Amino acid sequence: MASSRIAIGKIARRTLLKITLRVTLVIIAASAIGYLHVLSNLESHVREDLKQYVIERGRQESNFLALAAATQDERRLTSTDRDILLDDLVKRTTNEWLPGSYSMIFHSDGRLIAHPNLMSQIQTSQGKFYLDRADDLHLQTIFKLVKHSQPGQTVIDNVKNNEYLAVASIPTLNWYFVVVLPKSFLFQQAWSNAKFIPILGLLSLLTEVALIFVTLRQQIAKPLRRLLTATELIAAGNLDVQLDADRKDELGYLATSFNKMANAIAHRDTQLAEQNTKLEREVAARTAALQAALEQAEAASMQLVESKTALEVLQLETQMARTTAEAANQAKSAFLANMSHEIRTPMNGVIGMTGLLLNTSLTPQQQDFVDTIRRSGDALLTIINDILDFSKIESDKLDLEEQPFDLRVCIENSLDVLAPQAADKNLELAYLLDPQTPATIMGDVTRLCQILVNLLSNAVKFTEHGEVVVSVTTKEINSSKYLEGRKKEQLPQTADYLMPTFYEIQFAVKDTGIGIPSDRMDRLFKSFSQVDTSTTRQYGGTGLGLAISQRLSVMMGGRMWVESQVGVGSTFYFTIAVAAPNIVQHESSCILPQLHGKRLLIVDDSATNRKILMLQAQSWGMLPRAATSGAEALEWLQRGDPFDLAVLDMQMPQMDGLSLATTIHQHSNYRKLPLVILTSMGKPEVASQSTAVKLSACLTKPVKQSQLYNVLLQILSEQSQPSQVAPFLPKSSTLSAQIAQTHPLNILLAEDNTVNQKVALLMLQQMGYRADVANNGLEVLAALQRQPYDVVLMDVQMPEMDGLEAARQICQRWFPPHKPRIVAMTANAMQGDREACLYAGMDDYLTKPVKIEHLAQALSQCHPVGVGSREQGAGSREQGDKGDKGDKGDKGTRGTRGTRGQGGQGDKGDKGTRGTRGQGGQGRN
Repeated sequence: MASSRIAIGKIARRTLLKITLRVTLVIIAASAIGYLHVLSNLESHVREDLKQYVIERGRQESNFLALAAATQDERRLTSTDRDILLDDLVKRTTNEWLPGSYSMIFHSDGRLIAHPNLMSQIQTSQGKFYLDRADDLHLQTIFKLVKHSQPGQTVIDNVKNNEYLAVASIPTLNWYFVVVLPKSFLFQQAWSNAKFIPILGLLSLLTEVALIFVTLRQQIAKPLRRLLTATELIAAGNLDVQLDADRKDELGYLATSFNKMANAIAHRDTQLAEQNTKLEREVAARTAALQAALEQAEAASMQLVESKTALEVLQLETQMARTTAEAANQAKSAFLANMSHEIRTPMNGVIGMTGLLLNTSLTPQQQDFVDTIRRSGDALLTIINDILDFSKIESDKLDLEEQPFDLRVCIENSLDVLAPQAADKNLELAYLLDPQTPATIMGDVTRLCQILVNLLSNAVKFTEHGEVVVSVTTKEINSSKYLEGRKKEQLPQTADYLMPTFYEIQFAVKDTGIGIPSDRMDRLFKSFSQVDTSTTRQYGGTGLGLAISQRLSVMMGGRMWVESQVGVGSTFYFTIAVAAPNIVQHESSCILPQLHGKRLLIVDDSATNRKILMLQAQSWGMLPRAATSGAEALEWLQRGDPFDLAVLDMQMPQMDGLSLATTIHQHSNYRKLPLVILTSMGKPEVASQSTAVKLSACLTKPVKQSQLYNVLLQILSEQSQPSQVAPFLPKSSTLSAQIAQTHPLNILLAEDNTVNQKVALLMLQQMGYRADVANNGLEVLAALQRQPYDVVLMDVQMPEMDGLEAARQICQRWFPPHKPRIVAMTANAMQGDREACLYAGMDDYLTKPVKIEHLAQALSQCHPVGVGSREQGAGSREQGDKGDKGDKGDKGTRGTRGTRGQGGQGDKGDKGTRGTRGQGGQGRN
């Protein structure tokens, strides 16, 4: 109840305060308005009085003007008259009508005539006191306002100095009479007239406050007391109390709201009682439901525990299965690596020895036997490589390089691989390259050659007559298309840090072979699957080549498909997405004066070859003309058609190239016509007959564009000295036995296998080199301590110390320029083997079987080491020297190293215990 009284008291005080504030604000506003009104009226009266005053003073100046006129001729005035005149002027500037004001007289040219405070200065200046030049800015302002006032303007408001200026002009003398009145005079007068207004306001305020107090007591206090009493009754629980709400003011509205509140409280109490009863019933029902749910949750918890236990068991089994699968995968990889090494080691001996044997004098039958062995070894090596590549792709461990290479050279090298097989079957092998194709692209040249060689190999295999043609077309693509399907989602970086141009290059390998039935197309790109799976099939193969090629094309951002017709031939298509660096392409297709405008005769029965030769000649600015046979060419020559040189195919029906060349040179007008003949690989009879026919050059098909370009350029540049015709020779025969004389090297061979030692030594001997042999890494270190070597041909898997550890030791003990070049020559050809060798410190990497051409290329990169003292490795003498080899005749170390199987017993010798490096399998001798 006390709080209710306090609240009601606060309401009363707040209401009284509001009313008092409103009345006070009204009185203050009325006083301000009255004061402003008085001030406004006073200003108007003062301006009018000033105007009348100045006009009246102007009328009173008539007598003064007569005396003042005499100043126009000062010579007639005596000093006494001048003093009288000035005194009179001073008196006239004194103004007693308006306190605080003063008057001044000045000439229109700015000379001050009279001023109550400046008369002494005016006399001193002898009448030349100019207002516009005065130091007092106030005087300058008055002169400017009067001078620039409008005609007839009597009162001027000098806002800058807060004063009024009353102006009267005296035209006869060009004088101005000015009265200066400060505005502060107005405010003083207004306050003196309006000071009674606040007093009246204060009296009104006191009266109103008394009236308000009486009214509040009668109209507010009593109703508030009744409201307080009603509030106390409601607080005691009596909700039937009602107030009188007949009044139409705020207290009436308050009483109405109070009655509504009391009714609402009573209604809400009734609802709360009903809701309480309802809630009690619902709580009882919910309690029963929660009890049932709790029982179900306990049952579910038991099931969850059982499920969790089962899930943990399943996860454990899954982990064990994953571990088993990873172990199986590692075992598979280890098995493949081991099998690759174990197969490549004897294959190195087979292929190496057959290669060396082919360079000896053999009977035709022996030559055929050795060729068969060599081809069989190459076929077996191809199968091994396919299996390894397939394993890398299946395990997603095959990475593609991104290096720039010449696309035309890649295609020509791929054709060179199949050229001997195509020549044996008398097949035409050619390629067409779209002129819009970039010369240099970025990618994995090895894998692209692998796809081309595989498709070309199949085309030659399944084609008995006709031709095999590779066609290349190009279209430009965007960078997002280039990145589709690639493992590395990043753009290649060119050497000049410019964004490359992206292309989709389409290759088509077309043959005129047996074709593929439409119902067997689905078998083409499946692993270990072939079109013909019968036991009477004519063509062999593992069924991996196309599957590998198809996956490689996908990894390069493209795809592979085939179109075929039985009896007509097949066309295998594949695309790759590549980047071409934005550099100037330097092609041999640039037009030179030696070739431009030269008339070229082309004779070839193959439409494809004619098209290729025509396009190449036209790109060089020549004027080619193609004949389909020798008879047609002779007909043109008989007519006297001019030609500068001719390119003839060797194998043509009715008349071959040599016969046509002989006939052409028998013609009197064409006896000196340069002739270039195109022959298939492995046809040495052309060279034997070239002297009699006087051929300018002999090229083997498929003809490389650069070779043809150089030959034509040389012929047309030096027609008086025709080129020597070079017959086809195997690549191995181009290796001179005098290489060692021009490029001498001191070589150390690190190899533990006797056969591989023999093969390597014979290959080196064929190039004119001799080499020392070390059977393991310890012997390599001992040999390097005894004498310097320029190059070390290092096997990887060797007993006691392998090649990787030996390479690391060499890099730690010998530094350039005394460090020898280390070339890995190993049967380890799995993913990461090359990187492991290079990381260990080796400089080059060759895989077995080693070809003599690759070995010669590796040796060409080696140079003699510097002469000087070499760093001696600590402990090297303790590890070996020759004494570590044991009985060299027994070769026990090699035997034990090879026996990676059970028990590890070597062929001979007493060091068989070193052979226990594994279990299972037959040891290598």
